[in-house]
Amino acid sequence: FSDYTRKRRFVQLPEGSAIRYRATGPFAFPVGARLVKTFAMPADLREPAGEERLLETRILTRTEEGWSASVYAWDAAQADAELEPVGDIVPLSWTHDDGSQRDQRYVIPTVNDCAACHSVGGALRRLRRPRGEGSSLPPAVSQRRRHPP
Repeated sequence: FSDYTRKRRFVQLPEGSAIRYRATGPFAFPVGARLVKTFAMPADLREPAGEERLLETRILTRTEEGWSASVYAWDAAQADAELEPVGDIVPLSWTHDDGSQRDQRYVIPTVNDCAACHSVGGALRRLRRPRGEGSSLPPAVSQRRRHPP
């Protein structure tokens, strides 16, 4: 759950490369691979194809040393996103499924928050676990996401 946001996910691989499956441990991504996720807040949850506000784009880039995280916050004009390594809080107003107006403070994570929640490759394996085995978020992050300050 990501505070009712919509997410767009992309994988970019260097030309001629592939992701290798391993029976144990994380998948093997080639150097130069990028995992991209953009978060957007719908103006009205009752309108799936309606207007939305771009909030942030997270990029994980595979380097020789491992994974490097970058977080970008979208500007008010929705035309460009700026690197936001220390995180931010974005005030939002939107309409819930029941028609009520909601206000919230959306938390854009710091670069370090990415590492606290994700182990790339291992996270993909968790997608196959049976339901009910609990959240993959550490408790402190899970609580912060649901109840921002």
